[in-house]
Order: sequence, then C-alpha cells, then structure tokens
Amino acid sequence: MDDLVVEPATDRFGFLVPAGTPLPAAEQREALVRENRRLVKWAAMRGSDEYAALSPERRGSLSAARAAQLERRVYKGVPDAVRGLVWQALGGSQGWEGHRYHELRTQALSDSSGLDPAVVDQIELDLHRTFPTNVLWLPPRPPAPVDRVVASLEAMVEASGGGGEGGGGGESGGGESGGGGESGGGGESGSGSGAAAAGGLATGDASAAVAAEGGALSGAADVGAAGAAVEGEGEGEEDEAEEESELLEELSARSDASGASAVSTATSSAVSSAPSGALSDLSLDRYPAGTPPGVERLRVLLRMYAVLDPEAAYCQSMNFVCGTLLMYAPPEVAFRVFAHLMGPLGFRRMYLPGLPLLMDCLDELGEQLARQLPRLDRHLQTFGVGPSLFATQWFMTFGLDQFPFGMALRLLDLLFYERTVMPLFRLALALLKKRQRALLAIRDSTEMMTALRRLPLSISDDKIEAFFSRDVAAQKPKLSRPHILSPPAVAGNGGADPFPAQA
Repeated sequence: MDDLVVEPATDRFGFLVPAGTPLPAAEQREALVRENRRLVKWAAMRGSDEYAALSPERRGSLSAARAAQLERRVYKGVPDAVRGLVWQALGGSQGWEGHRYHELRTQALSDSSGLDPAVVDQIELDLHRTFPTNVLWLPPRPPAPVDRVVASLEAMVEASGGGGEGGGGGESGGGESGGGGESGGGGESGSGSGAAAAGGLATGDASAAVAAEGGALSGAADVGAAGAAVEGEGEGEEDEAEEESELLEELSARSDASGASAVSTATSSAVSSAPSGALSDLSLDRYPAGTPPGVERLRVLLRMYAVLDPEAAYCQSMNFVCGTLLMYAPPEVAFRVFAHLMGPLGFRRMYLPGLPLLMDCLDELGEQLARQLPRLDRHLQTFGVGPSLFATQWFMTFGLDQFPFGMALRLLDLLFYERTVMPLFRLALALLKKRQRALLAIRDSTEMMTALRRLPLSISDDKIEAFFSRDVAAQKPKLSRPHILSPPAVAGNGGADPFPAQA
C-alpha cells in the first residue's frame, strides 16, 4: 500500500489543533476518567426508553431533593457521549411530530420550495463559515505518501515531549473561540464525529472516530476498561454515592439494575445502541463531489426550517445552533430538536424580524447589571458600553461562536434542562461578577471592549466545571420582564402546531 488517507489532528470535539500541540497532560486525562465515571451513571439512567424519565413531564414527579440532585448533575455537565439523547429528553422533543421532517425535506430540496432567494443566498454564505475548522466542515483529504505520514507522526511525538496516553484536549483548547469564528472549539469529548457518533466513552480521539466511515461505533471495546477505571477511581465521589443511587432508582426504567455488573450492562447498552449521530451518513458518496458533509447537512436543515417557519425563515446565528446539533445527532433528530427549540420552547422569538426576544433580553441584562453590579454598570457607562455591545452573540448563538466550545455545550445542557433563556442570564451575570475587579481597573475604551469580548476565555479549562457548579448556579436573577420566560406554547410531546403559518 503506497498511500494513506490521513485524518487531521483534532481536539476532542473534532476541531483542528495547531501543529505541534502537546498531547494532553495528566490532569486532562484525569478529566476524561472523571467524565467516563459520570457516563456510567448517566447510562444507568437511560432505561429502555432513551432517557424518557428525564422528560419535563416525568421530572415534575420527582421530589424536591431528587430534582435538586438531578440539577446538580446537569450543572456538572452531561457526558458528551450521551448528550444528543439527553438533550432530546430534557428539552421534551422526544416523539414530537410537529417538525414533519420528510415532507419538509422534499419541499426544501425542490425547485418549487417557495423560499425567498435572499434567504437561500444568506444560508449559502453562512454554511462554510459556521465551523470551518471542524472535521465535518472539511473537504475530503487526498491520500498522502506513507513516508510523509510517518515523518509527520514522528514530528508530532517529538513536539509533544515523547508522547502520552490519551487524545483530545481539555474543555476548551484549540484557540480562542469555540466552534466557528477565529478558531475551532475545544473540549469535553468527541466532535460531531466523536461525540454522538462514538456513542460511548470519552476517549478524546475524534480523528480516530472520523476514520470509521459509515457510523461504526468505535467506543464499545473500551467499556470494560472504563468499568474497571470507575471501580478504581470512584472513591473520590463516595460522599455522593448514596443519594445518587436513590436518584438512579427513581429515574431509571431498569429498576433491577444494581451492582457493578448491572452498571456495566447499562453502559454497554448505551454504547452499542446509541444513535450513530454525525457519522451515520459520513460517506461522501451521497454528497456532491468535494462537499463537506457538515455543509450539506446544514444546508438542508436550514432550508427546511425556513420552509417550516417562513416568518422567522433564516437568521444568522441559527447556523451555529443547528450545526452543533448536527454534531450530536443524525439529521432527522437534529432537525426535530432544533424545530422544537424554536417553536414549542419559544426561542424563535430570538430570530423573528426585529429580534424581539433578543432586544428584551439585552434590556433585561442591562437592568440586572445595574441592580446586581451597580459599580461595574456605572463604570461601563463611562465608556458608553451596554450589553448590546458585548452580549448579543451570547444570546443569539448561545456562545457557540465565541465561548470555548466545552463551555458553550454546558450552556446548552442548561438551556435544554430549563427550557428557557434563564441560563443565558445566569452565565452572563456570573462572568461579569467573576471578572468585575479586572474590568473596574480598565481605563481605556478599546481595552474594555477587548476584555469584554474575551470574558468567556478568562475561565480556564480546569475551572469550567467549578464555574458552572458554583458561580453560574448561584445566580438567581428575578427578571422584571416575565414574558421572557413565558411557558412553552406546546408542552412536551403533543399539542397544536407551534408554527402558525403552517397550521
């Protein structure tokens, strides 16, 4: 064999990393072990109905203590390998039929779709710049001579100081911004290729998963080793063991799952039967020559939504949200989750003409800032800086184009859990409060804007979990605009069509 197709070096989310990036340090590998330990617990909650016990309706029957425990678990971060499934359950989109996937797909791809040409043009402009450094957005790579491959691998090992055990980075990595924009994200586990596709443990090697075209699950063989790691590493969380087992008993549909063997079985089931997600149709044979699979999938889904909801149609920023969902679920599931988020959960108001929900959120954040951090608010006003100048993308893209990618994913965990925009306020206020002293010391307007744009990057990778569990969770703002948190028009799995134009 003379040539090899070389997969690029990526972080744990499938974003390209610069040449010479060191292999992960011991503390990063420990983070992977910790996530794998949590994955076993989440797998035990999966049951035979794909986490349906976590749906909004069934969560309502939990006791206050059990509900608080589940919330703490969400704040710690949903394990990447099951995020796609858990987002569906938490948000209530499981079984929802309002998205009419096959009908809309046919219409969106037809010449008579009825889409405004300006909408189609804007979608096309945004496709390639959504996550340009993610493997799903990269064109097919030509074969490379074996000797050049070997030389490159040797150089990488030498640059990393002799090698290491695991792949992937910490929770951000890969540059300043997670996802699109200047650099690709960084993070917790797998990309669209590695995360939902591998469906199993957080191995941190997205490029290896990408090599397995057709959606073959690559994590199953590691389940036994992970179970052993859990047994050896679990002592640090013994203080939570009793209450966690009670929550598992209440939530899990498999009430007979007990002991190490049952947990191992649950984990194996989670890996072996998880949807293949972003790898389910990775073969480029079905796409036009040279078209990255992420680009083609995103094109179809954004056009479909524009057909479903002609009032909102397409607005820039939707591409980041929809593109992220495509990293964690097959196209049909990703579209159902996206349409449910927009319609029944009411987030379409963020993107309607005039951006009504965004305007209300920015005004509300300004009032919360004046109320909770008055000194900082007055300082920002001396520079003429309000929330619209630094927080607009936080609300419109959920930080997916500006935050470290791992941070943005944790924000999505909370958005699906709470099903409102409240987590956006919690995060924004927590960031401003944590960096208040540094911001108060700034005396130059340009420096101030730079600091505000870089605010999410001030939370180091190893501090993100503590930041969410303590700082973000501690924020309990009382909003003066209750309609911002108006209840969903359609509850859970049923109800009327949330898109009036399609009723």
